[in-house]
Amino acid sequence: MEFLEELEATSCKKIMQMVAKSWRTHKSDLTRNFINKGLDATVKHTYILKKDWAVFVKLKDNEEAKAASEKYKKLRKRNKYDHCLGIGGYEGKSAKWEQEDRELAT
Repeated sequence: MEFLEELEATSCKKIMQMVAKSWRTHKSDLTRNFINKGLDATVKHTYILKKDWAVFVKLKDNEEAKAASEKYKKLRKRNKYDHCLGIGGYEGKSAKWEQEDRELAT
């Protein structure tokens, strides 16, 4: 891909954010759909090597990882409202919030 020089840094940052989020989501999906159910992901995801899968299972299926998971589940339960802003992000919600503020002020 080629970008304009002034957009190259921003583009690179956005791409790296997308890659990182995709990787976190994929790891979470593998853990939830395969490790927690005792299944082998290498059957469906043939690009995963058996030795890499064994290392990943060992990393995610131990007492330390389970304790960390429980800790963060408890923290997540403390959130009363869903914090997801949707695809519009903060900018998409700001107009709605301003409208609500105007209605409450009147």
